[in-house]
Amino acid sequence: MALASASVVALATSLSATPTHAADLVLGTGTYAGPITGPDGVHKDGTATATLTGTNTYTGATTIDPGGTLALSGSGSIASSSGVLAGGTFDISATTSGASIKALTGGGKVVLGAQTLTITAASGNFVNIIEGTGGLTIAGGTQKLDFMNTYTGTTTIDSGATLALTGQGRVNKSSGVEVNGTFDISASVGTQIKALTGSGTVELGAQFLRITNASGTFSGAIHGTNGISLDSGTQILTGANDFSGSTGISQGATLQLGNGGTTGSIVGDVNNGGTLIFNRSSELSYGGAITGLGTVSITGGGKIILSNDNSVRNAIIAAGNTLQLGTGGTTGTIGGSSAASITNNGALIYKRSSGLTYRGVYSGSGTMEQAGTGTLTLTGNSSGFTGSTTVSSGSLMVGFAGTGKLGGDVEVKSGARLGGTGTIGGDVTIQAGATHAVGDLTGAQIIGTQTVSGDYINHGSFEIQGTPTGTDKLVVGGTVDITGAKLKLSLSPTTAASWSLLNGPYTIIDNQGSGAVVGQFDASVLNNLVFLDHLIDYHAGLGSNDVTLSLSRNDVAVADIAETANQDATAQAIDQLGTGNPLAMAILLLTDEDAARLALDAVSGEALASTKGMMLQDSHFVVDVATSRIRSALDGVATASIPVMAYGEGGPEMVAADSNRFVVWGQAFGSWASGKDDGNAAAFKRSTGGFLAGGDGAVGDTWRVGVLTGYSQSSFDVADRSSTGSSDNYHLGVYGGGEWGAFGLRGGAAYTWHHIETGRTVGLPGFTDALTAAYNAGSAQVYGEAGYRVDTSRASFEPFANLAYVNLHTQGFTEKGGAAALTAAASTTDTTFTTLGVRASTDVSLGSIPVTARGMLGWRHAFGTVAPTSQVAFAGSDPFSIAGASIARDTAILEAGIDLDMGSATKLGLSYTGQFGGGLSENGFKTRLGMEF
Repeated sequence: MALASASVVALATSLSATPTHAADLVLGTGTYAGPITGPDGVHKDGTATATLTGTNTYTGATTIDPGGTLALSGSGSIASSSGVLAGGTFDISATTSGASIKALTGGGKVVLGAQTLTITAASGNFVNIIEGTGGLTIAGGTQKLDFMNTYTGTTTIDSGATLALTGQGRVNKSSGVEVNGTFDISASVGTQIKALTGSGTVELGAQFLRITNASGTFSGAIHGTNGISLDSGTQILTGANDFSGSTGISQGATLQLGNGGTTGSIVGDVNNGGTLIFNRSSELSYGGAITGLGTVSITGGGKIILSNDNSVRNAIIAAGNTLQLGTGGTTGTIGGSSAASITNNGALIYKRSSGLTYRGVYSGSGTMEQAGTGTLTLTGNSSGFTGSTTVSSGSLMVGFAGTGKLGGDVEVKSGARLGGTGTIGGDVTIQAGATHAVGDLTGAQIIGTQTVSGDYINHGSFEIQGTPTGTDKLVVGGTVDITGAKLKLSLSPTTAASWSLLNGPYTIIDNQGSGAVVGQFDASVLNNLVFLDHLIDYHAGLGSNDVTLSLSRNDVAVADIAETANQDATAQAIDQLGTGNPLAMAILLLTDEDAARLALDAVSGEALASTKGMMLQDSHFVVDVATSRIRSALDGVATASIPVMAYGEGGPEMVAADSNRFVVWGQAFGSWASGKDDGNAAAFKRSTGGFLAGGDGAVGDTWRVGVLTGYSQSSFDVADRSSTGSSDNYHLGVYGGGEWGAFGLRGGAAYTWHHIETGRTVGLPGFTDALTAAYNAGSAQVYGEAGYRVDTSRASFEPFANLAYVNLHTQGFTEKGGAAALTAAASTTDTTFTTLGVRASTDVSLGSIPVTARGMLGWRHAFGTVAPTSQVAFAGSDPFSIAGASIARDTAILEAGIDLDMGSATKLGLSYTGQFGGGLSENGFKTRLGMEF
């Protein structure tokens, strides 16, 4: 059915769109007052305007063709229609109280005028403009808007309903969005609104929401991975908002979290150019970072914990509120590295484990507490703060490098510390167990002055740092009470020569009050200089009420702290040097006994004596090689086939072991060894390598004698004494032996010239010395050995006994260097060694290669004094005796080797030798290759 009218037509009767109609009711132009009923819909075609003024109850769809207009006027209603498909214009501007529809779709236009359009069962997407000064209410379902709408009234989303902005969809001209259902911008390109109220949900998704003129409270929740921003006005959020993006607050805008209750929070960072207010009555921990030039305000009577580093410049703590910075970790600040301002009329708590420097200013009359284990350093001028400060843990440093003031009283509790070089405007109380360390708390030994304008009470510890040019100082404007306080001196010379044995007096408390100092320091003054004592005067200065400190040499001898014989001998020499000697001064000004003992070890010259022991211990190389050679010549048990060359008619040739002709031979040797700390001398390492050559021939039927010569080099390292050295050794000797059946005798004599070079480094606080020496020594030895050979079907054995006497003479010398240089007297040291053991050898085959396996096991014993000593002296001291690393008194001697007959007159020998025991560990390897021509 179609209706058309060229003018206004008033229908007296109703029009029915019944199922019997083949199509919807088609409207042309005109005004229709009668109700339209039935299950079918209404179709507005053409480009003209059709106006409905009645209450229509038809339930079908309402369709508006492009170019056409369907207008509602007066009480006109199409609320029962299943929805409006607006290809043209849907105009409700002439209605009396707005209009309700179930759904809105299409790409036309909605004209609100001053009315509100309510969508009760939204289920579609409207992709064109909604205009007018009226509003839009989504009462049910999900309405999508995909265009830049210009209506200026309120946007209301009822509980259970959803308004979703998609693409370019916007409602930014709307006076505000009241969200009691869901406001979803996740499919848009980001949007802005003027204001946000309600108790529903805002879904950001990955999009950003900008609020341009905030003016209400939103108690719902904002979700998403992006953030929000405020251009102006005040936005109150009382819900638990978990969007993870940042929040921006422009200058002049305010974001308030909470409204005096126990809710209202965000989780992301805040760029605050305006004001961020925490208005809660309960505790809230906020982990985001607050940046910008704005202000953070704490109201509502609760406690706010900021656990991140915040560079925001200003904070206000209202009375009855608490702001805590940090949760015991390494973060939690206001102001960052810039100067900030904190107005504190409530409570401010610092709780960090790391150091923090606050360069800003405090004002107000509240309380402040340093509760973390770290150090809080204040360098700004907070003299206007009239509240009180408590240091309950960690350290508070008021002032650094001459800057920093803090008004009000300061109390330091047990276990905490106060320091700095600034001014405290009120009274200072140091409780028992607490410490006041005037000056620097970082350990950098920066001397400074701290001022307390009020009274000063210290029942804990008073810690003073000092150098030869001065000490820390405390200036007090009121009364001074130090009853029972402990004085701890931390004195550090920049160079030892800067101190003298009489220092001071230094003013450590400048009492500018009129009264005398009450009490005295506890008798157990903690002085970290071993050999200097303190003198405290409590009646010094012009008013006879200052406290001064002097330092002077005490009666503790350096030898009194020695624990070893070397330390004691060295200490007695140090005591003889006098106070003008820089080495003596360096030791006298050490800060503890352990350091003094280490210093005595360092300057003792112990390694000079240890060198003697190493040369005595190494004397066995000549004996071992010569004995092995003569036994080899006599075909002894377990002897290596040292390469030999006989001289006869026709020139030299390799010969068998039983050659009766004159034979020349050569042997390389080497080992490395280490000795342990014996409680007096330090551990050492040494290595030796060399070559011996000789010649021998038969004398009679049973004897063979010869001569040998050679060169070796030894090096050593005594790491704990910073000492090294080397010795060039030149050997000359005679040897011989004979056999009578199973019984054999071997023996000889040798002399070694040693050229020794040593280097030592002495490093003490304020004193260093590099010391070198070059000198000669000579060692002479005689030795003899007897053995008895036992042959079995499988192997041969030889029990043996060896006796060696070594005499070492060392020239006197003086080290090159400074005050730590030593002069050593010429000396002679001798030792006798005995060795008892058994040798064994057997012949086996390795495939087709004949092999001789050989070994030796023995016990070596050193007689007499095994600790070598040197008589040394400093310039200005008497000679004193220093013992070096002891020679091992008893050691196990091991040797194992094989000789392989490679054929073609070629023999290869491999062997290992070792000594173990008495703290000595020595290992050596030998390789021999012999060829006959």
